[in-house]
Amino acid sequence: MEEVAGLLTDIFNQLCGCPIINYTYEQEILRLEIKTPIATHLKPPVETINLILVGCRRLQYLSYTQTQETRTIQTNASEVLHQNLIVQGVERRPFSTIILYCISQAIAIEAGELHFSASGFQLYDQEFGRLNYPTFCKAADKLTHPL
Repeated sequence: MEEVAGLLTDIFNQLCGCPIINYTYEQEILRLEIKTPIATHLKPPVETINLILVGCRRLQYLSYTQTQETRTIQTNASEVLHQNLIVQGVERRPFSTIILYCISQAIAIEAGELHFSASGFQLYDQEFGRLNYPTFCKAADKLTHPL
């Protein structure tokens, strides 16, 4: 699971600045649709990618708009993800925990941390064609090193 956390950390580092435009969360499966310029470098070019997190547990959100003492942990995915979060950074913690630092497109002053762990993941393009990790990395490379 630590290897999965490492790969997810790398993926989310590539997705910094990108909005999560749609999601579903059921039975420990979190599906994120993310609008990213990386997708335009896939063949065929698309606008979004879908990241499916399998065995996604301990999903919780901590808001920065609350004081440290009054921060309440939000565990309802619909309350957290409806804010149209934009990935701002990522951190990997022990026990395969990932923390996404986010801001909200929906609420101007909202920012916080989305904590989760996952036992696996899958990437798909906008048309739900399977996308492997090396192909994703090549597309990300084309974005950062055009030639």
